[in-house]
Amino acid sequence: MVTLPTPRALLFDWDGTLADSAAVIKHCYDAATTAVGFPPISMEDVRFKQTRSGRDTFPALFGDQWPVAREAYYKAFKDMHLTHIAPLQGCEDMLGRLRSSGVFMAVVSNKTGPYLRDEVAQFGWSSFFDAIVGAGDALRDKPDRAPLDYALLGTDIVCAPDVWMIGDSTTDMLAARHAGVTGLLLRDVPPKEKEFDDCPPNLYVSCADDLTQLLESLGLIQKLG
Repeated sequence: MVTLPTPRALLFDWDGTLADSAAVIKHCYDAATTAVGFPPISMEDVRFKQTRSGRDTFPALFGDQWPVAREAYYKAFKDMHLTHIAPLQGCEDMLGRLRSSGVFMAVVSNKTGPYLRDEVAQFGWSSFFDAIVGAGDALRDKPDRAPLDYALLGTDIVCAPDVWMIGDSTTDMLAARHAGVTGLLLRDVPPKEKEFDDCPPNLYVSCADDLTQLLESLGLIQKLG
């Protein structure tokens, strides 16, 4: 059994970690690729590869046509993101129980900051978090460490192994490595061969319920019953 430091802070990714937004993102990428005549992006790529922020992703994917692709993407996104996104199973219960523990909690996402905060508010979760950091809020986005440091501003907590970065992608685990924090992979698909060769997570858990049990074992969440 892997021994992890009891966390002083839990930094959560958003899409694919706490929120089910893959269908929304796929729809928006379809709008973007159609607008510039590019082949569609697969759902697998949406889930596991297109996890960097828009300011990094669009120029890399679409070259000189990235402004047109970005405009089409965000037009589709604004029309549907609040009505088609949903919490992942077990996350609301886990976050509510964690909130009563007093541990510092933040969202650190590569979704544009205002849109991210709108989605957190749509779920009624804003009060769960001490900070909600999206793309563009810090000087750079994940996998850089800048947004992790930004989330901890104003506290006496600094990036160290007792800070956990919890996410579903290599982008999250690279950010954890760059910041020197504990990286915890949370998703329903186990790590693929060689997927995390450059940034192996400290631990993999398959769902929020398993993470809840882990946090119970560390005393951060009181056991029920």
